[in-house]
Amino acid sequence: MPRRLLLAVLMLAAGALPAAAQVDPRRPIRLVVGFGSGSVLEVGARAIADALQQRLGSPIVVENRPGGGGVLANEIVARAAPDGHTLVVGGLGSHAVLPAMRRRLPFDMERDFTAVARYGEFALVLMVPPASPARTVQDFVALAKARPGQLNFGTSGVGTSPHLSVELLQLRAGIQLTHVPYRGTAGTSTALIAGEVQMTADALPAVMGLVQQGTIRALAVTSAERDPGIPDVPTLRESGLPDMVVTSWIGMFGPAGMPRATVEQLSAAILDAARAPEPSARLSAMGARPVSEGAAQFDAAWRREIALWRSVVRDARVPQED
Repeated sequence: MPRRLLLAVLMLAAGALPAAAQVDPRRPIRLVVGFGSGSVLEVGARAIADALQQRLGSPIVVENRPGGGGVLANEIVARAAPDGHTLVVGGLGSHAVLPAMRRRLPFDMERDFTAVARYGEFALVLMVPPASPARTVQDFVALAKARPGQLNFGTSGVGTSPHLSVELLQLRAGIQLTHVPYRGTAGTSTALIAGEVQMTADALPAVMGLVQQGTIRALAVTSAERDPGIPDVPTLRESGLPDMVVTSWIGMFGPAGMPRATVEQLSAAILDAARAPEPSARLSAMGARPVSEGAAQFDAAWRREIALWRSVVRDARVPQED
């Protein structure tokens, strides 16, 4: 029996957990975020914190524990008691791309976590400099095919979701680009505007203002549908790549071995909190679309994504990190 499951059984037998396996309203719930203040995941967590507290009765504490692209926060939660009082706020990079890029982690992503709920998603955007001759994805693909390996694309770092999304684009479109990593969105956007790279990809919330102002030219969004914040920008599906759909997201995970009743209670509360008017407006303002995936649906989708990004790393021959 896995250690965490055994711990949960022993705690229940000892009366340390309520018989109904519900969270204890007398104790706080930690929402651990593996990135710094102002990050998409942190803003997404704080957007629903008050509404979630109202629904559960427990104080909600959002705790930033940046380090290792989410590794530190994930490790904290993987080792926590499976009682529903310690959750990690996760996204595409920290919970699907990370296990594809790292050879060694201090936890097993698929074994040591319980998917609880996914409540928001947002597109990535493919962008070119304002002076680029490419006005559509088809234009850019044609340029890349005419100059294999000579066009650079910038991202916020090696092994990030934007990086692997462009690796997937190369596989699907049959093109070859050269990756130039920068430190964060600001550096990538500055390089694009200066023409140091010929294309970048980033999460929509991070670049919405630049796209809306016309400072950079958006060629496409990676979501299945156009984004209402930039409705004139087509999807990759509309641009001739029907199999190219990628969205980043905001969800919550607990440690393995959580009682089913606890998972169901938390899942229902999180999704209900995210649908409330104020949290919904805050999520929309940051460029996130509402999603309502309970534990079973979220778990299945998350595991498919891990498999996808492992195949991208393998097929694109992206060097893994230790």
